[in-house]
Amino acid sequence: MYIAEYKRRHNMTEEEHDHWMEETIAVINEVLGVIKENIHLKLRQRKPGRLGQYQKLDEAQHEFVVQENGLDFFVNLTDYLDTGLFLDHRVTRGMVREQSAHKKVLNLFAYTGSFSVYAAAGGAAETMTVDLSKTYLKWAERNIWNIML
Repeated sequence: MYIAEYKRRHNMTEEEHDHWMEETIAVINEVLGVIKENIHLKLRQRKPGRLGQYQKLDEAQHEFVVQENGLDFFVNLTDYLDTGLFLDHRVTRGMVREQSAHKKVLNLFAYTGSFSVYAAAGGAAETMTVDLSKTYLKWAERNIWNIML
């Protein structure tokens, strides 16, 4: 399970906040039955520099494949701030799939290429996937190749 907390003014000391977070995780464990080792917590905050939020955070490589609408995607819950798949874009990805048949699709700022995967699955004649990060382009390539296998 992935939990993202957005850095904010919460009027708690660090100790109080840590206790609150421990209690939150305990409730998640109790209600959802997810063990603590399977809960991945990330603190989202503005990072310095142009690419700060995209820097590698860990080397744990807790990576696995998830399925969304019959398509497989590699996600990583530990090494980066984001998992590799933005769930709030799910509906839009579906729209791209529905409208891509026989079209050329340009995916700018592609991140891990999920829109390219959906376009290809929708019968796009061609997809072009562009991102500044070579790391994310490699990740996108893995996601795209995954649907071709």
